[in-house]
Formats: sequence, structure tokens, C-alpha cells
Amino acid sequence: MQDLTNLLRPQTVALVGASNDPTKFGGKVAYNIVRSGIAKSWFIHARGEDVLGRSTFKRLSALPEVPDCVVLAVTADAALQELDAAGALGVRSAVLFASGFGEAGPQGLTRVAELRAIATRHGMAVLGPNCVGMANFVDGMLLSSAEGLEMEEAGSVALISQSGSLGIAVSSRQAQRFSHFISTGNETVLGAADFVRWLAPREPRIKTFALLLESIPDRNALVAAVAAAHSNGKRVVMLKLTGDAASDRIAALHTGALSGARAPLESFCRQHGVILARTLREFNAVLTLLSSARYRGGRRLGVYTTSGGSAVLAAGFAISQGLELPQPSVATEHALARILGMEADRVTNPLDTTGINAFMPLRFAEGLKAFANDGGFDLVLLPLGGAQGKDASDRVSAVLEVAASALVPIVLVWQQQRLLEEEAFRKLYSSHCPYFMDFESAIEAVALVDDATAPHATRTAAVESHDVISAAPTFVDVLGRLAESGVPIARLERVFEGGAHNVLSTLGEPVALKVSHPRLLHKSDANLVVFPVNSVDELAAEARRMGEAARAMGLEDAQVFAQAAVGAGLELLCGFDRDVEMGPYLVLGAGGIYTELFQDSVVVLIEPQQDFAVRVANALESLRIAPLLRGARGQKPLDFAAAVAAISAAARCFSATPQWRAMEINPLTVGTSGALVVDGRALLN
Repeated sequence: MQDLTNLLRPQTVALVGASNDPTKFGGKVAYNIVRSGIAKSWFIHARGEDVLGRSTFKRLSALPEVPDCVVLAVTADAALQELDAAGALGVRSAVLFASGFGEAGPQGLTRVAELRAIATRHGMAVLGPNCVGMANFVDGMLLSSAEGLEMEEAGSVALISQSGSLGIAVSSRQAQRFSHFISTGNETVLGAADFVRWLAPREPRIKTFALLLESIPDRNALVAAVAAAHSNGKRVVMLKLTGDAASDRIAALHTGALSGARAPLESFCRQHGVILARTLREFNAVLTLLSSARYRGGRRLGVYTTSGGSAVLAAGFAISQGLELPQPSVATEHALARILGMEADRVTNPLDTTGINAFMPLRFAEGLKAFANDGGFDLVLLPLGGAQGKDASDRVSAVLEVAASALVPIVLVWQQQRLLEEEAFRKLYSSHCPYFMDFESAIEAVALVDDATAPHATRTAAVESHDVISAAPTFVDVLGRLAESGVPIARLERVFEGGAHNVLSTLGEPVALKVSHPRLLHKSDANLVVFPVNSVDELAAEARRMGEAARAMGLEDAQVFAQAAVGAGLELLCGFDRDVEMGPYLVLGAGGIYTELFQDSVVVLIEPQQDFAVRVANALESLRIAPLLRGARGQKPLDFAAAVAAISAAARCFSATPQWRAMEINPLTVGTSGALVVDGRALLN
């Protein structure tokens, strides 16, 4: 592994391209270096003019000693020349801000090759290019063009971001919680994984690595980095910036190909214990939660508040996120009844201490201490509201004193107007105690951390985790439910030992063989679909092999089914999901091999109206594949009416099955006379 000491903890630094102009990179970086805790620094200016009141040098070779790190605030071509010169002098690390490399076409790729050659030739650790530098808050070092980075007390989170501007936004928003901010940019020489691997065993202040990634260029390097973090007791949180914001539930099924594949990344994170945030809000929330060094995970949540409304809302949302709300022990019930002046049977979780206690800060805090130290919670959520001015300030002071010594972390939710002029909020802001502006973000963060760290998060390597899930209706269940609702399906027969002849006699030749099990979602990906099967001997042998393969994956009691071959036709994909406000809806598009190829889909809300079939027909007509249904280039028209009828019946089936969170039909094969569902799957609520 390359030594990154001179890059991350330089004692001497030279800035090439220093400027007095605060709007230029050289000016911004010069200002940040001056206010850093770097022992020695020198500025290089082409004309030797003073910068920020300091004398400068015209070239690196004129410096009194070889710096640990050279910072290059010049254009791409000039940066390459200066980097080579620095390497020849013995400089072993550099920060390169310039763009014009991998993102700049053929000329940029030529520069990339030259940059790598220079770094290899001189053994240099290079951050960038196309980055905003780095900040080491632990040692007070700021080699960055970013504005607004404050050298406050270092936190426990190391933020490593491929995106410079977004990294600045996150680090500036929560500067008091970060130990490092490293903008890796194009990662031509060093990547995010390199910094995780280097820092994990060497910086005890870091408890969490936060990764803002646009791409994962080297999966194996990331695996090694995550392993290094975990072996040193540090968590890894990731937000992947690429991809579509479409429904994650549809993405769990093959319909996700219409909206950006997320399942492989989720599988990776589950397998390696990475906390994967879906949005920037979740990312910030998880980092806020993990800034509490005492939080070790867990889903047992206590809620302590002066508002019955807050208690009800927090409880409902926590349960919806899969968290537990254990009740206090009998000893805690009696202690709180005495402290708060209420009946013991009213001491529950969530605990509404009633509004009168909001104006008795010492009594409120004493009750909070007893509640938090119950021993049955992993974390206590404390919504703050209902008081202003001195009352609010006194309550925050009392709460913060309890939070500093409680057995479990106490996470505060500021529910009032966010004004730094408010004395209570200023105390909260400067306390380094985790706080949120809404309880939903706090609860989501707890659920995300627990999902990534609980034992159930680790999957075996026997099969990719997107093939096997916890539980779902089998494809046979789904097809059976559809058939009951009047949807035509391709005929199925279960294959029993010694029954191959009967199966072929019933279904004819050829047939497809498919494995059915509640935990098997993607049969094809797991190599548990075979077509065509043309003989009794082949059917018997393949059924035996598939059954053994399923059991090797841990799919006990798996069943093998044969399905009659379906004639030629156009394959459609029908994905169904439920929106909290809009209700059930249909995603309709090209199916089979054309799903990814055409990226062609339309959304139709499923409403109890007589014209739903008309809207399905209009949706089909809007697809790019519509001419194939109507008979393109002299081909015989397909049965459009049968397709509309089958889709409409499937929509009614989904609406009438509320226990199904999402359903997919892929494909629905439309022939010249009729339409048949060949396969289907569903996820439970």
C-alpha cells in the first residue's frame, strides 16, 4: 500500500499557482493554507509577487527544502509539468485541482496516461485531478479550494467524496462532526478505497467512513477497504450518486431495468455490511446518528416527550420502519411515576410526560435519566418542542447534561423554528450531541444502521442475494391467483419423481422446467430455469439436477414445475406497485429481452373506473413497440384486445390482493389469437 502520510499529514507544503484573487483556485487555496496548522508552507508565483502579504518563489527548485506535499492550482498541462518537476526534486505527494483529464475526451485521456506515468516514475501519492482537495480536521490541515470549511473540533466521521461540490455541501453542513474531508475527483492515481484502507488502522478518531461515490471503478479494492474498516471497528456508509429515483420496490423485481438497476449495489452492501443510503437526506441522517460514539446499533427505540401527538407519530413511523418499542421495566415504571407525578400504568413507551413537565426542566431531565437508563433500549429519541425562550434553554441544558452520561445515546429532535438566535438551539448546536430537525430522519437512520449491522444482513456466498430473498409468494402462487382472477396463464404441471412421462403427455413437447420456492425471486439468475426440454429422460434428469441445486442454495422443499411452451408472439412486461397517495399503479412496457433494450414504459394508475381498459389500450398505443401489436411490415396483427383484457384482469387481481406490495408479470406473451402469462412474481407487504 502506498504511504499517504505526506499527503494527509504534511508538515511542509508548497502551493504552485498562489494568487491574491479570492475568486481563483490559487487564492482560495492560499487562504486555507494560511489558516491551517501546517508547520511550514511556501507559495510559488510565476512573477514572484507577494501573496497574502507573504514572499513567494518563482519555481519549486528555489525552495529552501523539499516539501512533503505540493499543491497544484494551475491548468492541466502546467500541472503535469510542475508535478514531474516536483517528483524529480523528491516530493512524494501532490494535490491536483485542474480538470481536463478523464472527462475531457481523447486529449484528456492522454493527460491521464501521462499523470499516471509521472506518479509511477516518482512514487508519488496524488489526490485528484478535478477535485477540491482535502481537509484533515484532526491535525488542523486544509489543502483545499473549498470555502466555508471551518477548523472546528474534529468529529468522528471521515467524508470521502468523488463529487467535490456535493462533498463541500455535506462537510460544510456538519463540519463539527467530521475528522476528514477528502475530495478524490477523477481518482486517476488514488481512489476512495485507498484512503479508507490507509486511515482505518491509523486514525483512532475515525469511527465512520462516509463515501459519496459516483462510480465504483474497482470492486475488489472497495471490498478490501470495507474489510479494513470493519476489522478496525469502523463503519462504512455509502451514497451512490448515479441511478434513477424510481421505486425501489419495482427495482427489487425485473421492472427495475426500466428505472435504473440498484439491486446489485444493494446486494453488495448487504453482503459486506455497508450502510447504503438511498438519498442525501438519509446519508446526512445516518452520519448525524453515527456521530454519537456510543451508538452501537440496535432497533430497540425509546421515545420520551412532552407531546402526545409526537409520541403517536413517532411510534407509528418507528413500527413502519421495523423498529421495536419495548416497554420499560417495572422498576422504571415506578421510578418514573414517582419522578413525574403520574400513575405507573401510564408509564409506557413512547412516554408522554405531559405538557406540565415541559416547564419543569430538572424534573423532566430526572425522568429522562431514569427512562434512558432502563436497560431495555438501544437509543432514546427525544422530541423537543412546546417551550421558548428561557424555558426552552433551561430544558435543553438539563437534557444535555443527562445525555452526556446516559447509558445509551439520547438523540434530540428540534421541533421548533430553526433560529440560531434562539439560545436553546445555540446550546444544542454547539453541544456535539446528535440532533435532527424531524423525527422521521432519525428513525430512518436507526433502521438503516440496524439493517446493515444486524446478523441477518450477511448473506452466504452460495448464491447472489438478489436471487434469494426472505420470503415471497412463489411464481406458482402468483400464476394461480391470476388464473382465479380470469387472467389466462400458460399451463403448469408439477414434476414428481417418476412422473416425467405423465407431464409430457399432458403438456406436450417441448416444456420449460422452473423451480418454485417462497425465497426464490429470480429463477433465471440462479440457473433454475431450463428450456426447451424435449424428452422424458431429459425432463427427469433436469428436474433431479434442479432440485439438488435448489437444496444446495438452502431452498429446502423446493418444487420443480413444467410449463407448456407458448407460441410466438410479442412479450410485454406488466409491473404493479402501490403509492402511498396515488394507490396502486401499473408500469407497462416491452418484456423479455426487450425490457433493457428499449427502455420503453408507461405508468397507468389503477382506479375503480369503467374506462380502465380504455386507458390500458391508450397506454399500449403510446409504447414504441405498439406497431408490432398492430402488425408492422405486413405481419399479421396480434390480439390487441386479448392483451388489454389480460392486463386489466391482472390489475384487478393486484388491487384485490392488498397483502402484495408489488407484482410483476414478465412476460405476458401476446399472440395472434389470445395472450398468456408465462411468469410472475410478487413481494409481500
